[in-house]
Amino acid sequence: MGYTHYWTDFGSGDILPAEAVKLIKQVIDQAYGLSLIQREHDDSRPPIVTAQEVRFNGVGEEGHETFHYSTSPGDEIGFCKTARKPYDAVVMRVLLILGYYREGLTIRSDGEFDDEWADALAWFNREVGHAYVDRHLGFYRPSTSQPISIPDLCF
Repeated sequence: MGYTHYWTDFGSGDILPAEAVKLIKQVIDQAYGLSLIQREHDDSRPPIVTAQEVRFNGVGEEGHETFHYSTSPGDEIGFCKTARKPYDAVVMRVLLILGYYREGLTIRSDGEFDDEWADALAWFNREVGHAYVDRHLGFYRPSTSQPISIPDLCF
């Protein structure tokens, strides 16, 4: 079957919050600038990041399955096999941002949250919000919003 990340999104709303789109775009733009990702493994156009959709893959042989998240009805369940290729770090960061901003979105993975996910979780907790693992991945969501900035990423 392969190393895969899974998500279900039964959150409300047909668009992502503006702050989530901004953060995902920062992560995606930097990874694209580092030639880690592009639209498809064989399509060098930039990835797609909108309030309704996020789509990207690794580059060439470093790609595997396309990460495609959509808020469209019928797309509540998704998955992405990355085979632990370099773009896997980008997939995990994007999923963490989505999980934080989309109450009702749950994330599962063939990877362990205290192993393969450790770097992504450390980045998220340092730069975005606070995620925790207690048999499942969860998020502390503050009741007030604070400005969030993403410094240069190290993949």
